[in-house]
Amino acid sequence: LDRTLALLLAAAIVFAFANVAPVFELEAQGLRTSSTLMGAVRALAETGWPSVALLVFVTVILVPAMQLALALYLLVPIRLGRVARGLRAAVRTLAAVWPWGMVEVFLLGALVSLVKLTDVAHVHLGWGLYAVAAYILLVALAVSVFEPRVLWRPLEALRA
Repeated sequence: LDRTLALLLAAAIVFAFANVAPVFELEAQGLRTSSTLMGAVRALAETGWPSVALLVFVTVILVPAMQLALALYLLVPIRLGRVARGLRAAVRTLAAVWPWGMVEVFLLGALVSLVKLTDVAHVHLGWGLYAVAAYILLVALAVSVFEPRVLWRPLEALRA
């Protein structure tokens, strides 16, 4: 539980940083521009791709934030010797939203796009992109060390 919580807290910190730091910078013909994750969503919406913008917002910003919030909502009280209110509903919600977080797909797509843009502009990877990669790694590690029985032990103790 302690390792899982530490990894999830670290993931929450780098995810917050990934949402405010520039993901990339482009320099072409003396002009330099950079964008954050939300800036990419806005740019997609403004250039006539509102459905893609919504999809990117939901799968890259909203769902990962919900995943982190729900996981911490469930695990922090257990670490403190309590049971989170609505434990079963929160677990069901987390299970329902988990497959919709697609930060890995975004990272891969962003890297492919940035490589293709090197023919047109000079590309600088921003700290936000590194934070996205760190978030993916930390969440994968947290999931790998998590023991699901931790969630159900407090409920079994209440029944006894």
